[in-house]
Amino acid sequence: MIGFVARLAPILLIATAETAPPAPRPHDPGRAAAKTTGQTSPAHTRDESSAKQTTRLTPEQETAATSFVQQHGPELAELLTYLKEHRPRQYGRAVADLFRTSQRLAGIRKRDRQRYQLELHAWQVKSHIELLAAQLRFDDSNTLRTDLRKSIEELLEIRKQLLTQERKRLGQRIHRLDSQIERLNSDWPSEVDRRLDAITNRTRKKSRTKKPAKQP
Repeated sequence: MIGFVARLAPILLIATAETAPPAPRPHDPGRAAAKTTGQTSPAHTRDESSAKQTTRLTPEQETAATSFVQQHGPELAELLTYLKEHRPRQYGRAVADLFRTSQRLAGIRKRDRQRYQLELHAWQVKSHIELLAAQLRFDDSNTLRTDLRKSIEELLEIRKQLLTQERKRLGQRIHRLDSQIERLNSDWPSEVDRRLDAITNRTRKKSRTKKPAKQP
């Protein structure tokens, strides 16, 4: 399986977008020597250092991202492991994206658990679609196309449910706004008097509590 994952890694950035294979590097004698001696060339060391700078995640954030994948996207876990070992720059980008995704979903979960379940499912299906699309480049079979079609249909169904849920939420919001407008229209003079009294009473209280200026 690792051979297939290795072929996927250059073209797939975890659940986000296709990534083109890296451009050929100029001949590096140090790198070539490293292959035969087992030593790391200075250029390779610079690449790893640059990748670490690109990630910009704390160990806790990286752990959160990898835990998210293990729990909700296990089919991506092996690819993530390969990226960490062989393509640190892409690994850094993938982990950063996964951390952002996990935080976005965590925020949704606090506000709306039903929407959270749909959003999480949508992310899982999209991830599966990305993997199938990558496999399709190496094996354009009817089986893969059928699986891909079913996954696309599943994603669209989730999208429809999310839109239906949003329409319901907006409908409830519009109903509340209409009620507030109707209440203002039906009780306009009383509302004006109530607010006027509140302002004048607050002004009187401030005047009474204001201390007189000291005489010189």
